[in-house]
Amino acid sequence: MYKITLFDETFPSGCSGVVCFFTEDIEDFQKRWLKAGDISDEQKDRFIRSKEGEIVTDYYSDDPELNIVQQDTGAVYGEKEVTIEDVTFEAFNAYNCSETYHVDRWDIHFKWIRFGNEYYRIASYNANGVCQYDDHLDRWEHVTCYGNPVLENDVVYELENRDDRPEIKAYAENCIRTVCFLTNWVFENEQSAKENIDSFKVTDEVMDRLFSDVIGEAG
Repeated sequence: MYKITLFDETFPSGCSGVVCFFTEDIEDFQKRWLKAGDISDEQKDRFIRSKEGEIVTDYYSDDPELNIVQQDTGAVYGEKEVTIEDVTFEAFNAYNCSETYHVDRWDIHFKWIRFGNEYYRIASYNANGVCQYDDHLDRWEHVTCYGNPVLENDVVYELENRDDRPEIKAYAENCIRTVCFLTNWVFENEQSAKENIDSFKVTDEVMDRLFSDVIGEAG
């Protein structure tokens, strides 16, 4: 398993931090990540240097723990495949403002893992039939992703006329896919991670976190 630590583009203005993503195929991640977003030449160079073995961070600190590409055998404590259908929910940005989203079918793969000395719940997903509600214009619209470039956003249908009021079913072929596993939760210790497996449910908070890179900083 690889952990990729990058500058977090969902933080509010004036603040900064990093975010961790996970993949079992670093080459696949690189290809899809570079295609999914507007990656600067400098960030691409840092990523490649780190992938090739140099200690390089995507942050203001040179702390080796923030090295962009890290590999570890780790451990997988549990996995769950969850499918959610016909769900409408809210996601919140860094300023605690929300957007309302709808997904027709949401296939989510959760894993509970140890990487190094840290314990995570990570998730990847396909969200099919996805759209968002514009409460100012009182209509459903196609989704634009504003956060970290780790999502593939296939927009098959989008509005052509500002006066259109399409129904949710118009967006049935629009899809958002993750290019890797996202960090969905960080646990204090191994016991907490293991205990969460049996008690875990997909709550509003879990869905909010899954869409953190959709709504972004101020989407």
